[in-house]
Amino acid sequence: MNKPLVSVIIPLYNGEKFIRQTIQSALKQTFEDFEIIVIDDGSTDNSSKIVKELAKKDNRIKYIYQKNKGVSAARNKGIERSRGEYLALLDADDLWFPQKLEKQMNLFKNNEKLGLVFSDALYLQHGVKMVTRMFGGQIPQTRKVFRKLLRNNFIPCFTAVIKKKALPKDWFDERLGMVEEYDLFLRIAKNWEVDHISKPLGVYRMHPDNYTTKNYEKSFIEGEYLLRKYNILFAHFEQQYAREVAAFKRKLDYFRAIYAWKNERGVRARKYLRKHLFSDVRLVVVYTLTFFHYETFERAKAVYKKLFV
Repeated sequence: MNKPLVSVIIPLYNGEKFIRQTIQSALKQTFEDFEIIVIDDGSTDNSSKIVKELAKKDNRIKYIYQKNKGVSAARNKGIERSRGEYLALLDADDLWFPQKLEKQMNLFKNNEKLGLVFSDALYLQHGVKMVTRMFGGQIPQTRKVFRKLLRNNFIPCFTAVIKKKALPKDWFDERLGMVEEYDLFLRIAKNWEVDHISKPLGVYRMHPDNYTTKNYEKSFIEGEYLLRKYNILFAHFEQQYAREVAAFKRKLDYFRAIYAWKNERGVRARKYLRKHLFSDVRLVVVYTLTFFHYETFERAKAVYKKLFV
């Protein structure tokens, strides 16, 4: 068989509820030169049965099983088995619109310096409310986004298409389980240009199982690890990107504060926030709320989302 141009990598763990729709959304692409590699990371539900059934009907689908090792290891296995020159990331519960790959591959044709292309996206809350997230303002004319990306991860993983030549040597860092894609995107953006499609090309399903932002302890632990890693990888990292690193550390202190507050240590939470009160007015609000029970924070977020999101 001729090698496909694009390899779609789908890590899968107990995804029987959504995996059929996810794969079907990829199969409906107007750009047809691709393969789909599904890495089953030790599922115990009917996920494998569904994927194998679809694979019998379309030989572009490849099913690979491995013992549970985590999402980073699953994606790395997919990369290892991929044949395409480009890698398209897709999670087992998300969806693509038909023209996604076609629009993104057209950008790669016109710029050899591009290492990654992503797009705007729709976020589906609890299967009911659809919210559009736009990211076009994050891309400067130079398409050099490392500084902005270090401040804030604005690349939806399930919209990313990566030139395989742009991959760092160690691919996804298997010591990470929450910010592994952010780490990969940063290392790509350090040496390659990044571009963006100003149109939603996919749907992210928001449900309790993927609310990783609530894992505040893991957020600051993995964030600290990234800072140590980049200080080793990049010469004079903290000096060269001082403002961005300061913003990154501020975010880590926010996660530390929320974790402490959630565990009924409001005094410690305010200690983490106090040093940042003059740099971010939003933290003043959180600081004030820490004098109340943590549930106040969750209720305040719910009201904000209902009114403004």
